[in-house]
Amino acid sequence: MKKPLLLVSLLFSISVLLAQSVPGDSIKYYEGKNVVVCEKVADTHITSSDMKITYLNFGSSYPNQMFTGVIFETDLPKFS
Repeated sequence: MKKPLLLVSLLFSISVLLAQSVPGDSIKYYEGKNVVVCEKVADTHITSSDMKITYLNFGSSYPNQMFTGVIFETDLPKFS
């Protein structure tokens, strides 16, 4: 069981390391691909509903952002 898990982890790590780095204003051309986006977070918003959702607006504040990243409450502990 440990060998398949190690293999999957290794393949995932390699795909992340090989991901192309792109500026935020070009992200629309990479939909569905693994890329690293180099852009500053302009602002954030956390919903006040029962399930907290964090929105990260890149490039500019909403509604003029280049794109928005979404972090669901269950995944929030994975981010510093």
